[in-house]
Amino acid sequence: MPDDMINKPSKNSSVTDVAVALSTAGSSSDEYYQAIVINSLLNVLKDPSLHINHHAAIEAIMNIFRTQGLKSVAFLPQVRDVIKFR
Repeated sequence: MPDDMINKPSKNSSVTDVAVALSTAGSSSDEYYQAIVINSLLNVLKDPSLHINHHAAIEAIMNIFRTQGLKSVAFLPQVRDVIKFR
């Protein structure tokens, strides 16, 4: 991945994205970090200019759901909404 893509902020990220991630996360730090990662991956999926990374983002989300099991259920509506409109 080119360095300019790593440092370039997504036009879809906003304060509300962080608020959603924080409200979705529970009290443990593991849930907090999981919320931040899921939110970041969803922002990649929302950004058409990052289409080359969409497959990797979906794989990462699926891996999180596989490894975290029921801890990930709170994120299903967010993920469903983003993937539904792809």
